[in-house]
Amino acid sequence: MVLLVDERNAPLQWPIGRVTAVFPGNDGHVRAVNVRTEKGEYKRPAYKARKLPTDHLVDSNLVTIAP
Repeated sequence: MVLLVDERNAPLQWPIGRVTAVFPGNDGHVRAVNVRTEKGEYKRPAYKARKLPTDHLVDSNLVTIAP
């Protein structure tokens, strides 16, 4: 899960989304990502996608995230 940086809005209003694909550059580092939000799917530069912290203690079998 990531926040998509939007300079036009305050950080609390940035859209949240799920990374669906990554696009590495020639050096092997991820340079762009596809992100699915509630309003659609977008391709954005990787530096505009801020990774949200995850809770590694949660059992993935107990948590269901709607698509």
